[in-house]
Amino acid sequence: MLLTNSITLSYDQSSFNIEFAALSYTSPEMTEYPFKSEGLDHGWTYLKSNRRAYFTDLATGYFLCKSSEQ
Repeated sequence: MLLTNSITLSYDQSSFNIEFAALSYTSPEMTEYPFKSEGLDHGWTYLKSNRRAYFTDLATGYFLCKSSEQ
């Protein structure tokens, strides 16, 4: 899935992951991928070497994931 505004899991699914990519590759070792999952996390999580966020054992509900590139 390249781009989507929402992900809907069926009743028997409770996990998924999101992979981030930078638009500029000038200094990939310095790129961070901050993300925040409203409804799950209280603050921002910063990915440095791993560009993938994993969401596992999710309860039923609505979650909003925000991301940015630094």
